[in-house]
Amino acid sequence: MGKTPNSYKVLILLEESGVDYEIELDDGPNGIKHQNFMKYNPNGRAILSNLAERFESIGKYLGKSLKERTEVSEWLAFHISRNGPTQGQVFWFKFILLRASTGLDRRDYSNPEENLDRPTIADIAFYAWVSIAAFAEIPTDKFPKLQVYVSKLAELPSFKTAASKLVVH
Repeated sequence: MGKTPNSYKVLILLEESGVDYEIELDDGPNGIKHQNFMKYNPNGRAILSNLAERFESIGKYLGKSLKERTEVSEWLAFHISRNGPTQGQVFWFKFILLRASTGLDRRDYSNPEENLDRPTIADIAFYAWVSIAAFAEIPTDKFPKLQVYVSKLAELPSFKTAASKLVVH
């Protein structure tokens, strides 16, 4: 079982339920889509619902009344559709961007052989995301070459004009 929020949720529910369980580490190529996992959780996603149904007899986790079950279902739907995916994207964005920033920082932006005399679509694509890293609280201060690259692009007239036309409502 990997160290992820999803694994953590499962362990919390199992502990809350008081059932005996054994952790089977399987970080193989299929992860949560592995056949051993899928036989208990066919869609590979709703494991909490599956476990709550399996180990619950008094409505502790799913709700004891229609009102409670409705509220639990609404909050679970909110988590599944908004909270989980949003936080997951932020986590992976930060993780991946930091890894990508390490690669971007290896580039020598002063070397004409590695850089053209004009911005390319690759530069535009990177800039659009890397330039807002601070907004997402993604630190780039450990990547001085990347900071120089972003600063140089930010000074280009087309980049300045585009930035001035962005309106945040």
